[in-house]
Amino acid sequence: AQAIPADVVVPVACLAAPPKPPTLAKLSEVGVTLRPVTMLCLKVFNFNTIRNQKGSDVACRMHSDLTNSVQKAAQASSGLLHQFSFHHHKWFVSWNAVGNTTEKPQDKALQAALEIQHAIQTLNSNWQTEHAALLTYGVAVTSGNVT
Repeated sequence: AQAIPADVVVPVACLAAPPKPPTLAKLSEVGVTLRPVTMLCLKVFNFNTIRNQKGSDVACRMHSDLTNSVQKAAQASSGLLHQFSFHHHKWFVSWNAVGNTTEKPQDKALQAALEIQHAIQTLNSNWQTEHAALLTYGVAVTSGNVT
């Protein structure tokens, strides 16, 4: 293929359009269906500050305690704690609707979010007593359909 010289102006209409994604109807023809999926993201905002103020041993123990609490909440609600979720002090848990079940992944995620929030409150109370340190965090739940 020949390169276009730098001084040539190419009308936008001449540029190739990106390929269009397949439609839901087209995906359905080949057996792909939509399924509801829900994701929970927990983000801790001050782990680096705690590590700097209290030392890496304290921060590592807090991280481990929190990870165990998130894992327990995920398992109790049949969620999947993703392996990549430990980067940048974030944890990701997902739920998929299975078959024709009437269970909603959103309900499981919200229940897990409440369990995680309760666990963090308990852990923060203990850490406040032991280390004078509290985690600041945010929890987000999002839901949608995927193919």
